[in-house]
Amino acid sequence: GVWYAAQVAACSLYLGEGQHVRPMVENARRFMAAEQTPEGGFTSELKRKQSQGYSIYVVMAYQTLARCGGETGDDLWHHTTANGRSLERAVAFLAPYLAGDKAWGWADIEAGGPVSLRAFLVSRLAEKQYPALASTLRRAADRALLENRKSVTVPIQLLMDGSPAR
Repeated sequence: GVWYAAQVAACSLYLGEGQHVRPMVENARRFMAAEQTPEGGFTSELKRKQSQGYSIYVVMAYQTLARCGGETGDDLWHHTTANGRSLERAVAFLAPYLAGDKAWGWADIEAGGPVSLRAFLVSRLAEKQYPALASTLRRAADRALLENRKSVTVPIQLLMDGSPAR
């Protein structure tokens, strides 16, 4: 699956075996074309009992692959498949839910709890790639931090802008 591809790509870069990244990015493009809905969600994840958490998690895998591909000249951040699927579409799909602008409409046994702290990571990484979504993604990141403030063990300022609190 997509997380396997992300792990192979990341480990390959770490080991200096960058030639293994491109096949993993190509796998991700095929997975995206087959699994992503026209709206941007992922069919398998939306069927799960923790659909929002798994939807965030799969986007994290694609972002990991996009970051690895960026090291080898394979741009997954801005790639669109022949059937119109893309990482940007996946992020645009999730963003209003993560920001609290829309209520999650799929089964989720964690509904009503705080949005996953993974939403912070997805939002902050995507914000740099997709300026048109930046405002919504910033609100999503802020919401994730605020709803999880008791479990965050690093200074909030460091997470917000990447610089140490002064």
